Amino acid sequence: SPAPTISATQVILNFVGLSDVVSGSVFTLKIAASNPNYCKLDTQEFSIKLIYNPPIETPVYVPATYPGASIASTHVINAPGNDVVGATGVLTDGRDGKKYTTAKMPDGQWWMSKNLEIGTCPNAGWTTTVNATWGSSYDQASNWDINGAALRGKCRQNGTYGYLYNWIAATQFPDGCGYGQDCPTSNWQNKWIQGICPNGWRLPTGGTCGDFANMPTSTRSATWAITWFYGGACINSGSLVFQGSTAWYWSSAQNNTAYGYFLACRSGGDADPMCVNPKDNGFNIRCVKN
Repeated sequence: SPAPTISATQVILNFVGLSDVVSGSVFTLKIAASNPNYCKLDTQEFSIKLIYNPPIETPVYVPATYPGASIASTHVINAPGNDVVGATGVLTDGRDGKKYTTAKMPDGQWWMSKNLEIGTCPNAGWTTTVNATWGSSYDQASNWDINGAALRGKCRQNGTYGYLYNWIAATQFPDGCGYGQDCPTSNWQNKWIQGICPNGWRLPTGGTCGDFANMPTSTRSATWAITWFYGGACINSGSLVFQGSTAWYWSSAQNNTAYGYFLACRSGGDADPMCVNPKDNGFNIRCVKN
């Protein structure tokens, strides 16, 4: 009589305790009939490659420690119960009461859709006097505050475009992370950094696996319905550049001792999520909800 048809077969391979078995290891599996009642004993060979995808770890949220950083903020969705992509809301920063519109993006996260404006930042225009105070050794000197607490780094008001902050002001990392200094990866890698964002919100992450990397290359994508205000940047000399044509937004990730990752959006519609720039330049900030 004909041999029965096997419609389903399960093979379990146990690699527990085999330290030399790693992701990428290739094995040959031979399956042969063992029933002597059948004359035809076919042997089938299969090549098996072990692929291990480690579980994705939720980053650790690192709250800021300056006075007032823990003041609660509130976030209200405009259509309660409609917490889906495309929904909008309003974030109220408990530190100063300012309100920011928000939107839930295709990456499943809530983003501010307005540039951050926190702190008593200078608004003296872009004069020679201001230029002299923007840059300093390692950008550690404080010339601004939040609720009276002097903070590291520099910031500037920028009219309707929100405020501009250098990287050390954005992250509020300890001394030793400014321009020309290596910020230890333990400070920012696989972490959600509050920095100067409202309590419960954080700076976007940067790099190949960061929040910015999930964005489309076109800032005009209908699914990323965020308005990127083209506020330009304040370079380390104090000059304001590219206002009206480019928007630059800091992340919490360092690239090297001198550079941090940021998102560049241009008025032509294209976006570059993997840009790096000197930490002492002043860019805008958009916060992400934890």
